[in-house]
Amino acid sequence: MTAALLLAASVCTAAAHAAEFDTLRYGVEAQYPPFESKAASGELQGLDIDVDNAVCATAKMKCVWVETWFDGLIPALQGRKFNAINSAMNATDQRRQAIDFTTLVYRVPTQLIVRTGSGLEPTPASLKGKNIGMLQGSIQESFAKAHWANAGVNVVPYQDQNQAYRDLKADRLDGYARTFGSRTNGLLVQTGRRRDTALPVGLSATTKSWAAALRSAFARATMR
Repeated sequence: MTAALLLAASVCTAAAHAAEFDTLRYGVEAQYPPFESKAASGELQGLDIDVDNAVCATAKMKCVWVETWFDGLIPALQGRKFNAINSAMNATDQRRQAIDFTTLVYRVPTQLIVRTGSGLEPTPASLKGKNIGMLQGSIQESFAKAHWANAGVNVVPYQDQNQAYRDLKADRLDGYARTFGSRTNGLLVQTGRRRDTALPVGLSATTKSWAAALRSAFARATMR
């Protein structure tokens, strides 16, 4: 009986490992059309999802997506909740100390959304005393805290980007710094602020270098 149980356990373990290497699990936060979002049917869609599917097809693996708040993506990757991140993850020096990155997939600049006629510019002097939102854990937050907060700009991080849109609509925010490629029309429709305008931040430190973040152990294991 003991031998039979051990054999069964070994077979189950082998099957589990085989299943693990046949499946590529991506961590995403699906709130950034046209990169990743949910269709009306509830299915994930967007450029990053298409890239994920292409990688899985080439590697002959099954794609699985695990939805996680953006600021929880790296801890979840380190906790092996999934194998890779493909959700607006910037390849910064600080993040490289914790996780590995592939080569760059594409580059997207940052922009600041403000109301037309506000006269606001993406400078510390212009934004002093203003409430400027950005995604919690993003490179925009890191930049704003390093370069704007000490100049009197009220930096307001959001875990949920949709809440930031609601606060823009209610004028609780004076501006919102986010990825240029995110669908501007969608944001303006949600906020009801069609008179808003997009201003490029225009600083190299805010340029977004996007790549799929991979655990080094998984990268080595899949090179076969």
